[in-house]
Amino acid sequence: MILALYKKELISYFKTPLAYVFLALILFFTGVIFTTGFLFRANQNFPLYLRILTTLFVVIIPLLTMRSYSEEFKNRTDQLLFTLPIPLTSILIAKFLAILTVFAVIIGNLFLYLFVLQRFGSPDWPHIIIAMIGFILLGSTLISLGMAISSYTQHQLLAALISFIAVLIIVILTSLTPIIPKSATASLLLFSSIIAIQTQRLYTKTHKKLPSIVLFLTLLSIMLIWQITSNDSFTNFIPMFLRNYSPLVRYQSFNQGILHLNDLVYFVVSIIVLQYITYLNLEKHYYKER
Repeated sequence: MILALYKKELISYFKTPLAYVFLALILFFTGVIFTTGFLFRANQNFPLYLRILTTLFVVIIPLLTMRSYSEEFKNRTDQLLFTLPIPLTSILIAKFLAILTVFAVIIGNLFLYLFVLQRFGSPDWPHIIIAMIGFILLGSTLISLGMAISSYTQHQLLAALISFIAVLIIVILTSLTPIIPKSATASLLLFSSIIAIQTQRLYTKTHKKLPSIVLFLTLLSIMLIWQITSNDSFTNFIPMFLRNYSPLVRYQSFNQGILHLNDLVYFVVSIIVLQYITYLNLEKHYYKER
């Protein structure tokens, strides 16, 4: 049954000419970057080429994932899908594999460039293989993020926009890590903003001021007491958090030809967690329709 769903999802990606236009544009831009930046300059640093291509994820990921679940909700086909005698995990796996297959088409095109490098030079294959593994893991993680976002809305454009913003934030914040404030004040302001947003969400749902205010003051007090009792708790927190949890930062070791087990585990766990978040959200629709 997973195979049947996988074929259905994969075929649906190529029903419209837009899919071919999208792939053609991606292949065109990847080709232009390779030709002008590497081939003409006799530059054999293929991992650098992959690192440059990660910026294209800002466009690729939203377009690949925006319809994964939102289209089902919009067309009401989720009602048919969720009433099929198959587990919800099979639906998740089939959709994920279908998007990965489309992503593999883009990856496959990159191997053509590797053959060109092999023909005219002597590329460092162990380094390239590790960098490719990291590139695929990074793409798979961001695809899982986009699918999770798509499962929360029935509007494809909204899903694409939110995914675009999410991936863009990851790219920008990772690039700005060296200049992000390291002071405890900056970290406290960030956490205060997060607490304020969450308490505002609570108030929006419950329309009860007192519980929201109590929650806000309690969390704020805990944070301030923690800072007072341990002066270094929030110092350098934001840069350290980005270095430890940003997928692009984790990808950098792969791109440098270094295979760390903790980075590998990070990507695998991230994919599983994001798919599980999608599972929890779809479970509401799943049991509603059965």
